Amino acid sequence: MNQLFRANGKLLISGEYLVLKGALALAVPLVKGQTMQVEEHDLNGLRWQALIPQGKWFEATFNQNLQILTTTNNEYAQRLQQILLTVLQLNGNATKIINGKSITTSLEFNPQWGWGSSSTLISLLSQWLDVDAWHLNSLTFGGSGYDLACAVSSQPLMYQITNQTHQTQPVDFNPPFMHNIGVVWLNRKQSSAQQVKAFLGKTFNDTGAINEISEIGKAMISCDNQNEFNQLINRHESIIASITTLTPVQNELFKDFSGSIKSLGAWGGDYILFSSNMPFLQSAEYFQTKGYTTLFNLKEIALNKTKNLR
Repeated sequence: MNQLFRANGKLLISGEYLVLKGALALAVPLVKGQTMQVEEHDLNGLRWQALIPQGKWFEATFNQNLQILTTTNNEYAQRLQQILLTVLQLNGNATKIINGKSITTSLEFNPQWGWGSSSTLISLLSQWLDVDAWHLNSLTFGGSGYDLACAVSSQPLMYQITNQTHQTQPVDFNPPFMHNIGVVWLNRKQSSAQQVKAFLGKTFNDTGAINEISEIGKAMISCDNQNEFNQLINRHESIIASITTLTPVQNELFKDFSGSIKSLGAWGGDYILFSSNMPFLQSAEYFQTKGYTTLFNLKEIALNKTKNLR
């Protein structure tokens, strides 16, 4: 029997770094994600094909013990093998499910963009092989797990880690100025796992900062005034800068931008979010003239199926 699974991409709007310490974080699932087609295969073992928008990413075949038989990319195949072996630790019955299958994953965005190529894969495997996505993630990629919540959500959400458990609350994040908010790819991708490890290694116990970041995230949801929203962005950047001792990206690269900018995810890479009273196309032209040509309107890429949109 053929099966099709789907997982959404993600962006973390507020709470980067401090979500790991218990802060409330605002996150949005994306309309772009990853699908996984599972088909019966007449040979013992597993056949895997991974596609990206540019075409075939890699292929691999495994025997029934998940030993690599053939592959077009040994590094990718070994990483996939490690993840699958971890799945078997969590669900011994998965061996029977995996054997004799042909898998085709289709990523709907550039894997360099940081929209969740890893988290969507973990979600897809968890859906298929009946394991807990957060447990599997903790044993493989690590991180807060907000991206796993986005993978199966149809709308924005508030995410929090308390007492080593995760809590997710769907929210309506659709301010009236959403059409003037955008995200820009900086093409300086950071390793999220390394950034997380570095942050967790720091001695940090500032409940004031954690609480304030939580309040900022909640205020962003209900904010109807763009100038106030921009002030929330600026305050958020100031708090994270004081904790990480890093320079806010607007001060570093975009001092003359007419609006507010914040980093999304690990500072120094991936994406930034901008909010300006200028029309979106005018903001887009500003970034394009500086050489940043991959950018999106947040309203167009955020998945939001809430019924009562403002």
